[in-house]
Formats: sequence, structure tokens, C-alpha cells
Amino acid sequence: MLAWAKKWGDDRLWAVEDCRHLSRRLERDLLAAGERIVRVPPKLMANCRSAARTYGKSDPIDALAVARAALREPDLPTACLDGVAREIRLLVDHRDDLVAERTRIINKLRWHLHEIDPGLDPPARCLTVPST
Repeated sequence: MLAWAKKWGDDRLWAVEDCRHLSRRLERDLLAAGERIVRVPPKLMANCRSAARTYGKSDPIDALAVARAALREPDLPTACLDGVAREIRLLVDHRDDLVAERTRIINKLRWHLHEIDPGLDPPARCLTVPST
């Protein structure tokens, strides 16, 4: 990809759809090669997709939408090699997942208690705070 892009000179700016769980590896490799990258949020591409002559979602339509959004929006966030910030973000994401899972389990337990006895309404936080 880099060899292909070199035919347009050395001053390049890559625009990548901001879906970091999918594009992180590409971004890391481009940054390691000294390339500049901007991240285009998917919401900025919605009107470009709807204006496409062909319907549906396809790679050429998406690529054109990303390019048009990058040209239209001058203040897009730039990608950079993540260090400690990425590690903290991963830990925070994991904590958020754990909290969401805990909430799901508590809600499921409350529903099972309701199924057993519809009149039973456990007080708020009684399933999360240890009793003494």
C-alpha cells in the first residue's frame, strides 16, 4: 500500500474510518512508517453514503465517503502511536465491561426474583450492598 501511494509524492495524509478495534493495526503500521493519519468518525460519512448512486454498503462507497469527509472537515483528530494512554484506555474499557456485566447479572437476578414472586420487590441496592 505504501509503495502504491508513493507515486503521488511524499506528502500524504491518510484518512481512516474511526473504528479503532478494526483499524488500530493499520494505523500503527502507517504511523511506524512515518505517515500522517486522520480519523473520520462514521457519522460524518452518512450523507455521502446516502448520496451514492449505488445503494448499500461497499468498500468503494465507504472509501469515497471517508475521503470526502476528510476533505470537508479540517479539524479531524489525528492518530498517534499510543503508549501509556492506550494501556489506561484498555483498562478502563475492561472495567466498563465488568460493570456492565455486573449490572446485567443483577438485573437478571431481580427478574428471576420477580418471576418467583411478582409481589416481591427487593429494595434498591439490596443486591449490591452486603448486609451486616
